Amino acid sequence: MAEGSILERLESHLQDELKLHRSLLNVAERKRDQIVAGNIPAFSQVLSEEQGLLQRGHDLRRVRDAILQVCAKHFSCPHEQLRLAQVLERAPEPLRSQLAGTRMELRAVLERLREINERNLLLIRQSLSFVQDVLSIIHGSSITALDYDQQGQKQAGAGGGGIISTTC
Repeated sequence: MAEGSILERLESHLQDELKLHRSLLNVAERKRDQIVAGNIPAFSQVLSEEQGLLQRGHDLRRVRDAILQVCAKHFSCPHEQLRLAQVLERAPEPLRSQLAGTRMELRAVLERLREINERNLLLIRQSLSFVQDVLSIIHGSSITALDYDQQGQKQAGAGGGGIISTTC
C-alpha cells in the first residue's frame, strides 16, 4: 500500500473515530439528563446504548493500531513507538493538514467527553450520598456491611433508633 493511500485511510479512520466519540458525547449528555431526572429505566437504556458504542470504540482502536503498523513499516520505525504525532510530522501536505485538523477535533471532543463523564460521576456520587443519608435517617444510624453476619442477618445491637421501628 502506498504511503498516500495509507495516510488517506488513516484520515478516514480518524473521521470514523470522531463520529463515534461525538455519539458517545451525545450519550454522556443524555446520561446526565437521566441522572438529574432520576429516570432509572431511561438511564439504563442509555447505558445499554453506550455499551454498544464502547464496543465499537474498541474495534476502531484495533483498526487504528493495524493502520499504524502499516505506517510504521513505511516509515521504518518500530510500531510500538509510533504515535499519531509522529505520523503527522512525516505526512506530506495536504494530508498533514487534514490529519492535524481531524486530530485536533478528536482531542476537543475527547476532552469534552471526559468533562461530562466526570460531572456525571459526581452527580451519581451525590445521588448515592443522598440515598445513604435518607436511609441513615430512616434506620437511625449508618448501616454498614459490618452490621450483618455471614448469613446476611442483622447482628444484635446494629443500627436501630430510626424513624421506622423494624421490631414488632
